[in-house]
Amino acid sequence: MGDNGDLKEAGNGSLDAAQTQPEIDFENHQLGTTVKLSDGTEGRIFSRGARNKDGHLTYTCHLCMVVNLPGERVMLTHIAGRKHQNRLSHPVIDADTFRKISAPKTNKIQMHIAPGEPVPPGMENEVKPVAELQATIDRFREGPMVGLEYVMELTSPSLREPSYHCVLCDKKGDPRTIIVHITSYIHRSKFLEKHYPTAINELAQWRGQKGCKDVIARVIQTVCEAIEDHHGRMTP
Repeated sequence: MGDNGDLKEAGNGSLDAAQTQPEIDFENHQLGTTVKLSDGTEGRIFSRGARNKDGHLTYTCHLCMVVNLPGERVMLTHIAGRKHQNRLSHPVIDADTFRKISAPKTNKIQMHIAPGEPVPPGMENEVKPVAELQATIDRFREGPMVGLEYVMELTSPSLREPSYHCVLCDKKGDPRTIIVHITSYIHRSKFLEKHYPTAINELAQWRGQKGCKDVIARVIQTVCEAIEDHHGRMTP
């Protein structure tokens, strides 16, 4: 593993480059680190994305296949985590797996607009709106958030705040109650039933048995954590 310490983009005036000293220090120490790949090349462990609504730079860990890690503090927590350290200890990383998250999915330039901002003419198909709930999602670290792609944000000039509808569970809520729902046993179970039925079927024999509800909830949370670790956190 190497660290070239050479970050030419840091402090270059772009909003999506490192600006503060902690950001610059973090990127100088971490953004150039590499791992050896099975095809004989080296791959950079981290890449930087755009700033989120809270002003934090977002990062991707290609080693763990985790995206949208907001800010250097969250990154340092991730780097110190057991999963990252375990993968970092491997002398060689499978090149195909490592590059899955690195490969561009489109040649189009994708724009991100803040909630309420108008879409520039001619860019309707290039723009990915950012939900107002995204900042809360980025900050949430108390547990996994699966099935975010099923959450619709409904806005109206007459409403003080957006409302939300989870089409997976047919559950409606405000910015606070929808977070409670997304992290609930019911929502996680519905998500696993749809996408990972084998996991749910394995737990079916324990449902209804005395003292097993808390155990099942912990198992479901652990499975959802593994899913989020592997696929990353989606967006509404």
